[in-house]
Amino acid sequence: MGQMEASKERFKLMERVGGKLNAVGFHKYDPLRTGKPLFLDVADSQYDLREPSRIVFTYNPATNPGKYGVGEVMDDEFKKHAIMKAPWDSSLEFYVDYENDLLYLPNGENRIEVREFSNLSNVKKTITTGITGITGVTLDSQDRLWAISSRLRGGDGGLYVVDKETPHYCRRKMMLGSPTSIDSMRITPWGQKIFVADPFNHRIVIVGEEGEQLGSLNTPYPTGIKTLVDERVIISSGKIPTHVDLTIISGGLHNVGTNWFAYLTDYGTQASNRADAVDFHKIMIQWFLGFQEVELPLRKEIPFVTILGTGIYNAGDLIMEKGFSSFTPIFVGDHGSVYLSKMSARFTLEMMEPASSIIAGHKEDEWIALSNAVGRCKIEAPGIYRVRVREKFTGRAWAITI
Repeated sequence: MGQMEASKERFKLMERVGGKLNAVGFHKYDPLRTGKPLFLDVADSQYDLREPSRIVFTYNPATNPGKYGVGEVMDDEFKKHAIMKAPWDSSLEFYVDYENDLLYLPNGENRIEVREFSNLSNVKKTITTGITGITGVTLDSQDRLWAISSRLRGGDGGLYVVDKETPHYCRRKMMLGSPTSIDSMRITPWGQKIFVADPFNHRIVIVGEEGEQLGSLNTPYPTGIKTLVDERVIISSGKIPTHVDLTIISGGLHNVGTNWFAYLTDYGTQASNRADAVDFHKIMIQWFLGFQEVELPLRKEIPFVTILGTGIYNAGDLIMEKGFSSFTPIFVGDHGSVYLSKMSARFTLEMMEPASSIIAGHKEDEWIALSNAVGRCKIEAPGIYRVRVREKFTGRAWAITI
């Protein structure tokens, strides 16, 4: 698609969400001079599973810039909306309880607002917890409320269960790096699992409802996780400054006996806060100024960059980004290359030994040294990789993959 065609498609997108010029980058300009836009930014958008033509989304309203809004689009028309007391934050995501027609909206601090999902203006209650920095919540198969505490919002990085009757009493089930997204598989046959995106450890963590870790998935900078009723899982990247333009769709994130597995159903060069889907033909992404539907399969011919790290590394160190807690994994769907800024730097390329899919290692990940290289090397097979330096290295490393 050429630049002119892409511009036309983008304009069509702006037109379909409630009129012309509703979602352009007006955060840089005066919204009052640009044709009365409806919103300036979007954080999360989800299909209504009961009526997929209805999309509910959270946004930065043009009428009250800096506030936290929730609205709905029905048959491409902006229908209803409500403005909450919480300040706007693009890292916040919501959870829908279809069985009880409830919408859970964390405010980034210690409160969760509960609204009627079919009538967004109706506030049912506000849950005030003893947790700080809540950016995402979910319900499990026992109807218990789980929450993540984001270090980016002053939290402790914990995964909690909130007692609905006495919400100040919260049980921390697990400590993570800085979780950014959470969802559950409560209404599927496998059920009883919580999924958490932990980008500072480069992992999707699968947790049982008793707080036990069932498995994890290595993927670069995962910031969004969404489970679908057909048991697929969409992994997105985009909510933190260092991200990768990659969306992965996986199935079968289950534990089987003492092992677990995953399989790759689709991937492509596409950034999103937290993608959603209702069928096998398209997904919905949120990226900066709005939301849009993207046809499946995703585009794979566009290369994307993964920043592996910048800093000082000693011999034997795995390359990781400053401020992160784990090495940076490299996702390769077809082929790629690794580059170090110092052309004489010696390093080893290691590959995760796959158990059942190129994205799924054994329960205890096993890595094999594939090749020693100097400065750069090519990757010729799909899989998950990492880089280990063989001598002291100061500089930057990155991968370009397809």
